[in-house]
Order: sequence, then structure tokens, then C-alpha cells
Amino acid sequence: MYQFSQNPMNRKVSLVVSDLSGGGAIRAFLLGQVLKKLNYAIEIVGFMFGKELYATPPSGFTITSVPGGKYPGVLTAARDLLKKIDGDIIYAVKPKPTSFGLSLLKKFTSRRPIIHIQYDWTTA
Repeated sequence: MYQFSQNPMNRKVSLVVSDLSGGGAIRAFLLGQVLKKLNYAIEIVGFMFGKELYATPPSGFTITSVPGGKYPGVLTAARDLLKKIDGDIIYAVKPKPTSFGLSLLKKFTSRRPIIHIQYDWTTA
């Protein structure tokens, strides 16, 4: 079992977004702001299938992206993105293969806990 600090100030949450150039980025930014107020360190990681971020992120967030693409190239990008997810807690922002699927892979290889809350019934 992965061991992490009980003090939120020493914990980092990785918010995994399916596409930072799409609307899911806004949800990650909002979640990040809430978690930051709870004294968690935040990183936002995800694919970039478009040319630029969908929205300007709040200050103080680490944003890490890799270019998305079509199969099979996206598998190489997924491997690169997996290496960049280093939070103590992994939060899959949407139930998509490029966020939840990637988060599950990271959980299995790192034993870190994963969070996903199904509140978006458009992708369920």
C-alpha cells in the first residue's frame, strides 16, 4: 500500500484531464482551486489535442501536457504522460480513456489512490 503524509500541506494531487484544449480543463481548474484552499499542492496533467489551452489557468498551478494524437501514436504520448503524473493522490477529471484510463494505469503501477466522482452524465 502506498504511504502518504496525513498532513494535506505535504500532499500533492494530480488532476488528470483528458484534453487540456477542451472544456474539461475548466473543471480541473475549479477543482484545483478548491483543493488548493484545502492546502494541497496541485498539478494538472493531460493531453493537448488542440493547439492551446481551452482557458487561462489560475496562477500557481503546474500544467503539464503532451500532444495528443491518433492511435497508435497516442500510446507513446500516454506513456510519456504517465511518467509525469507524480501526485500522492490521482484525480481523474472525466471518465474517459485519456483521463480515467490513464489514471487507472498509474494507480496499478504506483499504488497511489485514485479519485473519480461520476457527476458528468454526458460521458457515463
